[in-house]
Amino acid sequence: METKKEYDTLIVGAGPVGLSVACELVRQGLASQVLLVDSLKEQLLQTKASILWPRSLEVLAAFTGIVTAAEAYGLRLTNVVFRGDQNAFLTRINLAKHFDSAYHYGVLLEQWYTEKLLAEYCTANNLHINRSTAFVSFKYVENNSGYPIEAILNTPSGRVTVHVKYLIGCDGTKSIVRKAIGLSFNGQVLPGTFYSAHFTTKHQVLEIDNTALSIYLTSKGMGFITPMPGDSTHEVSYMSGVSLTDEEAKKYATGKFNSHGQAILADIPLLDGQILLRERLQANIIIDKIRWQTHFRVNERLVGGYSDGKHVFLAGDACHAHSPAGGQGQNTGIQEAINLGWKLAMVLKNQASPALLESYENERLAIGKNLIDFTTRASTMTTLENCMLRFIRDKVIGLATSQSFVCDIIAQTIGETIHNYRNVEFNSEHWEKPPLIPHFFRRRNQNILRLFANRLHAGDRISIHMFPTVETSFWIQTTGFKLVFFQGCCHSKLPTFDLSLASLHELGEHLIKSTQGAITAYIVIPASECETSTVGVRGQCLFLIRPDGHVGLRSEPASANIVLAYLRDRVGWLKFDESALSLAVKPFNPLKHDWMHGVFFTAVIGGVIAWYLNK
Repeated sequence: METKKEYDTLIVGAGPVGLSVACELVRQGLASQVLLVDSLKEQLLQTKASILWPRSLEVLAAFTGIVTAAEAYGLRLTNVVFRGDQNAFLTRINLAKHFDSAYHYGVLLEQWYTEKLLAEYCTANNLHINRSTAFVSFKYVENNSGYPIEAILNTPSGRVTVHVKYLIGCDGTKSIVRKAIGLSFNGQVLPGTFYSAHFTTKHQVLEIDNTALSIYLTSKGMGFITPMPGDSTHEVSYMSGVSLTDEEAKKYATGKFNSHGQAILADIPLLDGQILLRERLQANIIIDKIRWQTHFRVNERLVGGYSDGKHVFLAGDACHAHSPAGGQGQNTGIQEAINLGWKLAMVLKNQASPALLESYENERLAIGKNLIDFTTRASTMTTLENCMLRFIRDKVIGLATSQSFVCDIIAQTIGETIHNYRNVEFNSEHWEKPPLIPHFFRRRNQNILRLFANRLHAGDRISIHMFPTVETSFWIQTTGFKLVFFQGCCHSKLPTFDLSLASLHELGEHLIKSTQGAITAYIVIPASECETSTVGVRGQCLFLIRPDGHVGLRSEPASANIVLAYLRDRVGWLKFDESALSLAVKPFNPLKHDWMHGVFFTAVIGGVIAWYLNK
């Protein structure tokens, strides 16, 4: 470990989540001010979280080379297949067809390989993992140095004290950082045991689809299997898992118990594992070698908060524990890391107020709750014991997934593209109503658009496939906010708002200059290309896209004052030039919907007409 004693950020845990926070801080130019520690002497070569879903691929694309390398190494998963007893086919969901992303697949690869790619990105940018270094404790100290946290670390050379501005706990479900700040981790242990094994074989499992996650719902329990990258042409590799009854689990009891009073099980021997997998997956499985295996009881837990309200934050498994159904945990943690990372970077660079960091918990805690609800429902559905309920479930699965909209919801939930921050005040919309006379119908159409149309809202994520005419590099080449201007659709212009293309370009240049690093890129979508987008645009407007790819502000019309006021009042941006400060004089107060007025006057007029006709 270096002898330096002061850092901006101490990250505890070098798993996928801790490394993702580190990568985002590296991308933001803060590598030299980050201390990344992990208690392990060397990386564990564990399979564990074995898939990157589309939303994770979208955010990781900002780290040059990571997604390309993951795709080159891993396998693409494009389907989910459900089977029942006696290998009966229940349904297939074509994820590639229903993923709402430029990435129409998940990438199957071991967790250790994901960690390897993230660590290599950090190393290439001069940020190294300090291994065999364990976080012990911390306390707040009063001084004028700007480093309010004093943390104690156990290192190979003894105990070391460091002073940091922020402490990030990415140290798993047994998080020492979470315990140090006294946050609750309430929940329950679900019944049953789950056994998972990553194995290799020279005999391909012919009964499964090599593009799919195959899920088996049988009278003896549930199971899954999916292909994994192999080391050679002479063997194939699979990740698999099955549920165990309490009776089956007792066979492997060691006589020891964990802190919850539950029996600790020994590793399941290869031949026993092979029998279990053959029975649950109803396939001729021959295991040559087990690369990695685990068994566990499923904990369903959620942290009381994602920070201590000061300078300590949590991410990943330190915040939530849940069923592995759907492979959600690692992916959710990566997105938490990116959400926290860009906000922390702006604060550390003295560009934004520390109040910006409050939006991290406001946005991510609700998604953590949704995650646990989803995985618990999925786990409960797949492990039903009552034969009648299983029969109904199997029929409902087949019927429901025959509907395209249901498959859309399932794919977007699994792929984690369904999440948004619409209900968080940090993300806002501003709509200025055109004059009632002579634009009554235009105002009505504007209300219909914002209230009922399928459109991109503030808080929604954007994906490059929504903007087919925009170069991919636009989204990942800079680290700040990005402006997307729409000139407006040809058939729906609002003359009182219209700026020419040249004026919109001038506005973009002005905002980049006047915000001094907040906005780092802009693009103008001309009217001729408006119809090709899928964001729901008619009139001239702008979108202010956050560094994590979510919409921070949607404004119609395109207004410099609104953008500047939003950055000042919602983001807490501190760096403006004098011309910007003179423009953004009013508090940011986005206009509310006026649809109730329309409903009221329509009802009154309709009532008068009805009275007159019936007179």
